[in-house]
Amino acid sequence: MAGWVALEKMVMLVLLMLVGFAAAKAQWVDSAFSQKTSRLVANVFIVATILSSVVGVQPLLTGGEMAVVVAAVFVLFAIAGVLGWVCARLLPLSQGDRTAAWLSVFFMNNVFVGFPVVEALFGESAVFCASLTTLPFNLFSLGVSRLRAGQGQGRVTLREVFSPALVGTLAAMVIFLLHIPLPALVGDTIKTLSGATVPLSMIVIGISLSRVP
Repeated sequence: MAGWVALEKMVMLVLLMLVGFAAAKAQWVDSAFSQKTSRLVANVFIVATILSSVVGVQPLLTGGEMAVVVAAVFVLFAIAGVLGWVCARLLPLSQGDRTAAWLSVFFMNNVFVGFPVVEALFGESAVFCASLTTLPFNLFSLGVSRLRAGQGQGRVTLREVFSPALVGTLAAMVIFLLHIPLPALVGDTIKTLSGATVPLSMIVIGISLSRVP
């Protein structure tokens, strides 16, 4: 039964992508709309989804279990980093392409794609657990620095390190650990915003796919 539920959820996500795909093919939306909506999803709606996972919802983790998850995701990213480095070395690539290949294995799109999928499959309370992956993910600034180094721009700004998703995760951890109650109006607003994350994310992906030959 659980397998069928998961399959139905994945089919739903594909159908949402097809909506974006069809809208783009019909020229109802363009690449500018996709880029701006993508930025809005990453900076607003996903943050609301993370916060919604600890607002008025019983978290799936205890404090000790949260610490174990954080340690586990750091280990996971470390393993991925080593595997990415080995794969990049084995491939016949230039130095710049090797860095890109390493990063493609090191880091996954765990925020823009991952969070909506987790929410669709396991519910909003599971998003808090998934959001803990943003802690090691923001080591991505290291990867950005490596890519820029080839262009003489190796510095990373503080704003890039503390992405909206990371700030939302840190805020959710504080709310979770200290059991901070939020006013009903604030909680309802956050939950309403989070409800748009899944459809908007999938529609944006569908629009992006419409531009692929």
